[in-house]
Amino acid sequence: MTGRGRDAATYERRGATESDRGFLAEVDRHQPELVREERYTETWQRGPLTLILPPVREWYPPELKAATQLGRQSAMDGHCTACGAYSRATDGEWYMKHEDTCMATDDALDMLINEATLKMFPADDPDGPPPGLLD
Repeated sequence: MTGRGRDAATYERRGATESDRGFLAEVDRHQPELVREERYTETWQRGPLTLILPPVREWYPPELKAATQLGRQSAMDGHCTACGAYSRATDGEWYMKHEDTCMATDDALDMLINEATLKMFPADDPDGPPPGLLD
């Protein structure tokens, strides 16, 4: 989970304040460290940046596992190897804007999660997923 020799200068800078640039430089000085594992999330710390990420489970279908791993690695490294997106800091906000076709977007991950859930719990199964799981 180490960066690829990238420094804060490679982050998107449009609209970034001096404070944002300093924040990203501080993030780059640290490697991600696992702080806490919970049932549905893991909390990672990278200097001043706290990342709350989904865990990767061995039983995930291959597509969901790959997309989850890509999203996690993108968040930790600040760069997506699939679509080329970089994390950004503007006006005190840190975020990653993947290309719409990237499998690490929230919409793509939601779709894969729903597909996997429906395969595990078919809609006509009386013992299907708990209410609200697919909401």
